[in-house]
Amino acid sequence: MINPRKYGKAPFRLAVVHGGPGGAGEMEPVATALSFYFGVLEPIQSAKSIHGQIDELKDCLESAIERPIVLAGHSWGAWLCYLFTIKYPEFVGKLILVSSAPFETSYIEQISLNRIKKLNEQERTEYFDILNRLHGSDSEKMCADLSRLGNLVKKADIIEPIDKLPFSTPANELTKNSGEIHERVWSEAAKLRASGELLELAKDIKCPVTIVHGENDSHPFEGVKKPSQKSIDKMQCYTLKQCGHYPWLEKHACEKFYSILRAETTAC
Repeated sequence: MINPRKYGKAPFRLAVVHGGPGGAGEMEPVATALSFYFGVLEPIQSAKSIHGQIDELKDCLESAIERPIVLAGHSWGAWLCYLFTIKYPEFVGKLILVSSAPFETSYIEQISLNRIKKLNEQERTEYFDILNRLHGSDSEKMCADLSRLGNLVKKADIIEPIDKLPFSTPANELTKNSGEIHERVWSEAAKLRASGELLELAKDIKCPVTIVHGENDSHPFEGVKKPSQKSIDKMQCYTLKQCGHYPWLEKHACEKFYSILRAETTAC
C-alpha cells in the first residue's frame, strides 16, 4: 500500500486525514478535488493505538513534505491531527478540524439523539443493536457491523447528498482489520476525552486553528468550539448551512467547503 497517497504535484501543501478510526479511503474525493489547486496528501492510518497512528502520520508527512503543512482531519481524524500537532508542532502550519467530535462528554448523548430523529423505527433498532454488540465482537463480524453502521450514520448525517457520489476506494482495499482498529483506537480516545486530558492539551496548540462544521451535524458544533476556544488563541470558525457530518457529500455545502479549504491552505 502506498502511504501517503499523493494527488497533484509537489510541493504538497495540504494533508487530509480520514476518520473512523479505520475509515481509510473516505478522504479520496476531497484530495482529488483540491489537487487541481495544489498538491494534496492522503495519509492512511492502520496502527491500532493512538500513539501508533500519531507516529504513523509523522512517517507519512516526513517522507513527503518540505515545510510545515496544512493538516485537515475529519471527525476522529480531527482529533488525530489535533494530537499530532501537539506532539509534532514543527510539521503543522495550520490545523483544520472538519466535523470534529465534541471535546467534552456532556455532548455525547446529543449525537445519538440527533441521529435517530432521521432514522425510521427499524433503522433505530438496528443502530442501537450494532452499537451494543460492537465491543467484544470478533474482527470479521465487527468489520461487517461497522460497514452497516456507517451506512446508517451517513443516512442520518447527510442532509441532502450530491447528485453523484464521488468515487472512493473501499476501505477494505486499503486496510484490513478496520474493526479492530476502530475498537482499539476509539476506546483509548474515549478515555482521553472522559478524563479531561484531551481538552487540557489544547493549551499546547500554538498554530492557527480553523474549525469547519455543518450546522446540521449530529456532532454539536458548540461541543467543539466552546471548550477549545478557551485555550486556543488563533481560531477561525465556519459553519456550513444545510450541511451534516460529511461536507464534501452535501449538495448545498460542498462548494463552500472546498472554497474554505482552498482559501485556508493558500493563505498559510
